[in-house]
Amino acid sequence: MVLTRFLSSKAKWVVLLLGFGIILTVSGLVVQPALLGLTPSTEEPVPISHCTVISEEGTYILTQDIQGGGLASSCIRIKESHVTLRGGEHTLTGRGATDSTAVLVSNPHGVSDVTVRSVKATRWNRGVHIANASDIMIRDVDAWRNAEGVTIWNSTNSKVIGGRLTNNLFGIIIDQPSNDISISSIHFEGNTVGNVSRGEYNQDRSQPHVQRQ
Repeated sequence: MVLTRFLSSKAKWVVLLLGFGIILTVSGLVVQPALLGLTPSTEEPVPISHCTVISEEGTYILTQDIQGGGLASSCIRIKESHVTLRGGEHTLTGRGATDSTAVLVSNPHGVSDVTVRSVKATRWNRGVHIANASDIMIRDVDAWRNAEGVTIWNSTNSKVIGGRLTNNLFGIIIDQPSNDISISSIHFEGNTVGNVSRGEYNQDRSQPHVQRQ
């Protein structure tokens, strides 16, 4: 540096240290984008206020109670993998129609890594129905006054944990092809036929042939 020729030895060191400090500061800003406010914000859950189909991965949350629409359909269908549905303690209320479902997790080509939690379902044929799926978590779901509280068809490596299944015809039904299904910490009460049963399902029929346990 030309300037340093006219400075004392001590002043030269001061100039050099200041320059080095500036370089470190700029470098720190480059490698730490958080200092510039560039850190990505956490994605907010997608709000749901009516019956719908979820076809993109992400987190979704019910923002209100929902009255079931069609007489023989699912209110919320999840047909994509890597989805979390949070009920927020809201209730999905059906019309008591045959083959209707509050929450359906299904895709003919398969679906995986789905969590349904804190959903309440009443007056459906099925509260929560899982089909052709793997790695599914049903947690803290309450289902009452349905024909079937939770049903699991042709699925593997899935869990039903917590919640209340009360005053249904069946609490939980698992078809024979399903395996590695874990059920724990659920309050069962008043389910007419049984709490947990194995059944043989025919795709052309809405009701299973159940082996009572």
